[in-house]
Amino acid sequence: MAKVKQERQEEQFKRGLAFVPFHKVRKTKNGSQILIYLNSGSAISVSIKYLLKVLEGQGEG
Repeated sequence: MAKVKQERQEEQFKRGLAFVPFHKVRKTKNGSQILIYLNSGSAISVSIKYLLKVLEGQGEG
């Protein structure tokens, strides 16, 4: 069971569709990016323009 789950996660990572649970989300001061806090000590920055482009490509925008 665990091996099947791991294989599915690896497939999602390869396609770039992995969803990560997050602690909180904030917009940067200049408003061009958002910070996604994975926990209280680490965050990743994502361009808002990039997110919009991805959503439009998936038919969500």
